[in-house]
Amino acid sequence: MSSLALFSSLTPEQLLVETPLYQVLSVGGQDIQLVINLLTYSGRLDAFCPACGKQSTFQGYENHGFHSNNPKESLKNYLSQNVYLPYIEFFVDSIFNVNLLCTRVLSHRMMSSYLFTKGQVEKVGMYPSLAQLTLPELRKYQSVLSKEKYKELNRGIGLTTHGVGVGAFIYLRRVFDDLLAEAHKTERQQDYWTVETEANYEKSRIREKINLLSHALPTFLVEQSSMYSILSKGVHELSEDECLAFFPAMKLGIELILDDKLERYQKTKKIKEAQESIAKINKLISEKSEGE
Repeated sequence: MSSLALFSSLTPEQLLVETPLYQVLSVGGQDIQLVINLLTYSGRLDAFCPACGKQSTFQGYENHGFHSNNPKESLKNYLSQNVYLPYIEFFVDSIFNVNLLCTRVLSHRMMSSYLFTKGQVEKVGMYPSLAQLTLPELRKYQSVLSKEKYKELNRGIGLTTHGVGVGAFIYLRRVFDDLLAEAHKTERQQDYWTVETEANYEKSRIREKINLLSHALPTFLVEQSSMYSILSKGVHELSEDECLAFFPAMKLGIELILDDKLERYQKTKKIKEAQESIAKINKLISEKSEGE
């Protein structure tokens, strides 16, 4: 089972934190240094720590490329002794663990496991789960999503932790559909939205509908309207592996759309609060002037 995604297209940080379980990546002999960088990872990355309940910095530790077939031999030792041998002899049909620790509390750990076969690598284990790492970050969107759509966004991400890519795409597209429906409802109440405009909207394709709703939609959604086509293809045409490979980009796109929507919401909220406060001040000043 293969995937369009290339191992070389992802950074170690993306592989460790963002890549869902059971995503299959194509890996070739030219990727040897990238493989080494992952399996001997000693860098730092930022991620949510479920045990701390907040964002933290994780540090790679004790990553020497030990594999399941020969736990006493490390990648570093193998390469130093067999510099002219193809790496596939060491990797094929082996599972490797990459460990990280939370720099806030060293006993809080993160681990990812990778199965290497001929020409492929698959993420087969992850702790904490992708859902545990990412769902807390989604809480900020509760103010701009309905309760139902917020749950569906969470479910979509949760499905990827079990290798269900098509189902995850369905939930992302439902969130996307809801954003369009909400914008349509807003635009219909405007004076410039005529009966003719509504008729034109109803018979339009998705990209055309997005253009008609551009005043009420986040800028990123309007600029990246092709996201809807990708999500639809995921539901009807793409394989599980392909959906899993494309999911991080689609999730990031949805988050950017929601970030834009959240910024608008917070700005509107601040304007309202400022208007109410200024009105109260003006009232107090006016009452004081009348009393003098």
